[in-house]
Amino acid sequence: MKIAFTSHRFKVLLFFGLIVSCFQGFAQVRGTVFRDFNGNGTRDTNEPLVPGVVVNVYNTSSGSGVLCGTATTSGSTAPNYSVAGCSTGDVRVEFVLANSGICVDTTFDHPALGGSGYGSSIQFAKGNSTNVNFAIYDPNDYYASTAGVNVYVPCYLNGDPLPTGSASGASDWFVGFPYTNSGSATAPTRKLNGAIIGSTWGVAYSKQSGKIFTAAFLKRHIGLGKLGSGGIYMLTPTATSFTVNEFYDMDANGHRTRAASTAVAYGAGSSFTINAAGTTATFLGATDALTNQPEGFGVVGSNSDRVLPTTLNTPSYDPAAFDQTGKLGLGDIEISEDGRFLFVMNLYSRLLFRLELDDPANPTSVVDVKSYALPATTCTNGSLRPFAVTFHRDKVYVGAVCSGENGGSNTINGATDLYAYVFRLDNPTLGTAAFAATPVLSSPLNYRKGYADGGLSNQWHPWTNVAGYNPVDTRSRPSPILSNIDFSDRGDLMLNFMDRHGNQFGFLNRRFLQSNDATLIDATIGGELLIAGIDCNGTYTLESNARITTLNGEVITTSGANNLQGPGSSTAPVTSGEFFTGDNGIHAEASMGAFATFPGLGEFITTIMDPIVVWSGGTRRISTTAGSKITSSDYQLYDSGNTGTSGKANGLGDIELSAGFAPIEIGNRVWDDKDGDGIQDAGEPGLAGIKVILCTSAGAKIDSVVTDSNGTYYFSSATGTNSTSVKYGLGLQPNTNYLLKFPTSSGVFFLISKDQGSSDLIDSDAQTDGQVPFKTGDLGIVNHSFDVGYQSCVPIISNIAQTTATCNGTVVNNNASVTITSSGDKYAIGTSTLYAAATTFTGTLTANNLTAGKFLTFRIFNGADACYRDTTILVNQKLCPAPPCTNTIGGTVFNDFNNNGVFNTTDSLGFAGIKVYAFNCAGVKIDSATTDYRGRYTLTHVTAANDTVRIEFVRATFPTWAKPTYNGVDGRTDVQFVIAPNCTVDLGLTTDYCQTNPFVMVPCHVNGAATATGDALIRFSYDVTSAGANANKKQLSNTNQIGTTWGIAYQKSTSRLFAAAFLKRHSAMGPNGGGAIYQINPDATGLNGTLFFDMNTVESTGSIADNATRGVNTAAGSPNTDATAFAQIGKVSLGDIDITEDEEFLYTINLATKKLYRVPTTNPT
Repeated sequence: MKIAFTSHRFKVLLFFGLIVSCFQGFAQVRGTVFRDFNGNGTRDTNEPLVPGVVVNVYNTSSGSGVLCGTATTSGSTAPNYSVAGCSTGDVRVEFVLANSGICVDTTFDHPALGGSGYGSSIQFAKGNSTNVNFAIYDPNDYYASTAGVNVYVPCYLNGDPLPTGSASGASDWFVGFPYTNSGSATAPTRKLNGAIIGSTWGVAYSKQSGKIFTAAFLKRHIGLGKLGSGGIYMLTPTATSFTVNEFYDMDANGHRTRAASTAVAYGAGSSFTINAAGTTATFLGATDALTNQPEGFGVVGSNSDRVLPTTLNTPSYDPAAFDQTGKLGLGDIEISEDGRFLFVMNLYSRLLFRLELDDPANPTSVVDVKSYALPATTCTNGSLRPFAVTFHRDKVYVGAVCSGENGGSNTINGATDLYAYVFRLDNPTLGTAAFAATPVLSSPLNYRKGYADGGLSNQWHPWTNVAGYNPVDTRSRPSPILSNIDFSDRGDLMLNFMDRHGNQFGFLNRRFLQSNDATLIDATIGGELLIAGIDCNGTYTLESNARITTLNGEVITTSGANNLQGPGSSTAPVTSGEFFTGDNGIHAEASMGAFATFPGLGEFITTIMDPIVVWSGGTRRISTTAGSKITSSDYQLYDSGNTGTSGKANGLGDIELSAGFAPIEIGNRVWDDKDGDGIQDAGEPGLAGIKVILCTSAGAKIDSVVTDSNGTYYFSSATGTNSTSVKYGLGLQPNTNYLLKFPTSSGVFFLISKDQGSSDLIDSDAQTDGQVPFKTGDLGIVNHSFDVGYQSCVPIISNIAQTTATCNGTVVNNNASVTITSSGDKYAIGTSTLYAAATTFTGTLTANNLTAGKFLTFRIFNGADACYRDTTILVNQKLCPAPPCTNTIGGTVFNDFNNNGVFNTTDSLGFAGIKVYAFNCAGVKIDSATTDYRGRYTLTHVTAANDTVRIEFVRATFPTWAKPTYNGVDGRTDVQFVIAPNCTVDLGLTTDYCQTNPFVMVPCHVNGAATATGDALIRFSYDVTSAGANANKKQLSNTNQIGTTWGIAYQKSTSRLFAAAFLKRHSAMGPNGGGAIYQINPDATGLNGTLFFDMNTVESTGSIADNATRGVNTAAGSPNTDATAFAQIGKVSLGDIDITEDEEFLYTINLATKKLYRVPTTNPT
């Protein structure tokens, strides 16, 4: 039996232990860390998860808590972190961003907007919470929505736009339109002719100034603007167009984009010769040291030198431009995120230039110029030809190709002289700017492409200067220019290749270079879109067979797999395909070479050939995840009906989106620091109802909020719907000093010391005066670190014990005592002694030699003047045997409630402190006494029996509100003549005497709006028995004066009635809101009611919408919804009110804070 019992017990205990272990292991904190591009606090469909964020979880403990678990975000599905080992109790969760890195870097990444929705980087939860989420963002990538976002793009028209009256110049050379435009019926909102800017390609948008920069581009058949090949123009959008500023001329400032002004003149036989077949131009002149080419190669000539027509439908030969395009002039242009620097690619010198602007907010000039050479790169049978420029997370990326232009070749999946490179310029805005020695991406371009048109070429070809290759190839012979670089929301590197062929030939324009052959050609481009997946080590890996490995190790494969139109292997077994299929349509490779990502939407907008009909150009939006076209996103900007356009031959330039600034948001949390250590520990709750005021640095109020149920508050310049705890639309300025003001105390809570602990994210920031001075960061910087702690310092009284007084015969001794056990450290009897003058005690205090039946107030302090609790105690009463009535006179001064002059058992025992004098017949005072706490007195020094004695009750010692009552059996008067001994010489006094028919006063609740006739408070006789039966009914106040009230109290000495505001659904609140106590004179002739005291000046009575917002401003008797009040009744405004017997104080309930308040009836505070 014993063995069996032990075995059975062991099995039960073991099984129980396993259960405990399983449950403890199951408790996990989980959540999702993501990029919140639009700042709405919600992870939208295309917002990516963020790897590499450290999540630390602390449980309840002293100090800053004990680290009970940690994790680092990873993985491609939500939730992307899980922390076990913290049980199911209260925890503090801290999200820590890396100070540097590819995927997360605090230089750029910050807590996102909308802290009121998802929380800050410090959150409080349970150890088994599953939705502790955190959002970060880079303010430079902030887009709230597509609303108001515009697209800007250059257009190309045939001919010379500069001469007055030029039909070419009168056409649209630069346009702007809303991002969401689609179809072919809607014209661009803004259109600019070419009379000044001519041909441009690169576009950069400055959100600091709202201006657009666009750079000159040399394209065959298309005329340059007034500044020539080195021109940079600044455009300012108007309602329908742009104003143009000829901002900067690279050549005029010594940064040549072409041959020097001293070079040979433009023209056949001067700067070039053309072979007899009209297929090739050979450049002449001395060697230009900048390019090591004949200087004729760099001679562009004027538009008229190039013999460009002013009509849209007249073809031209433009022979030199055939080989010059992509090799001189300017390529892409970009602007730094702070708006101070322009970066532009000089195609002639192949140097990246940095132009410093004088004022980002209002640029008028370039104040400094720097240039940077690309890393030395060996290109076999060709040259390194740069073009693309983009600025991303404080790096500049430059795209270039090895051109193969010197007899190079390219075999699909074989030998090649064509390569693409992406170079990175580090510290681009500093004096230490320099290119990294190794490109971030390099790749051969020997993969099989999609066919540009039917069976036309499906591969990249080397750059050529020959216009005479076979007619089919002349129509489409793709040559790569890496023209644009951008990044997906995940951080993947995306490449857009422009087909140089589309800049050498045009639409219905000359094929050959001289007039011996007038053949026209309609060129068809074959551009390309590629993507390289990112890892958090900074490595980019080019797509292969439509597949990339990206952030979080996620593998994405699109529908382009195995379509033989992208990198991979096209030999058996087939494994090649393209990630982006969205540029396919009528043509397989329709990109014109420019795109712009819209952060947060998981898509980019790109310039495209034939978006809707043939021989057209426009834009299309393509998914960066599926690689496919966004349905119904095609937008047509021109077609063959628009004379002079470029058809399928790169009719559009770079594309850029307008952008606004990310808002500024500050705030966070007010909490109850229960252990007083100055650190936000797990389990310490937020404090609701604390008013926070945002001020200028000079202290002028900007706005205010009240903390919500979690203790959180926020001020934001973002657009949103205001609440009591969050204010939006504020004009917060970057890098500006402000103040936050917090109350130094709130009820029983007092500020704690600032800057305790090692982390500013979990300490208290308020100074002793309740102020938090701070300076905002740059635009878009969110600061959720302004936390303020309070501690309830009120001492706890755990026990009160009394020792009752003893008797000395018939006299009560003053030897009662009270013992109090408390957490306080000092005390005073009374309410006015300061902490420094109070008496010290440790844990227990005893007050001795107390008078029985007396009320005493003990003020118990807890470490500060302002930190105390008042406790009022009635010392136990003691009855001693009544003295024999021998040679004495005595009696009682009693409270004669009913004013009948008779000492009834219902009357109180009496008044203490009344002086009583005895006089003999000669008028000599022979004795005196003072009534005790029961109103009794005894005069012992009296004359012999039967002597007459005059007894006087001294009126000066009566309470001010007491008077002698009716002269009845016991009441008598305050002067009486008696014969000793007599122990029943009594005096009745009145306090709350109610006459036979007193008035009754009652608040009324009126449906609808406050009016001058609405009965808010009425008075009538006590004995009223039916409607209309009593003529003493009277309206005291109307609803315009006091609104809706509930609690009332009457002060007899001043004939004042006090009424406390009350929230009732459907009824109007008074003019002074939910914290108002009104005073009314019921004896006044007219209606009256004025504010006596506003509780909101001390502590908030809750947020109550005004009458109009509640919808109660309806006519009396008309229905109203008042949905707001439905859930608030009993939770905000004031409750009942009453007055003390001495009429010195009012007591009322604050329903919001659930606290009892005492208000003096004179000088209320």
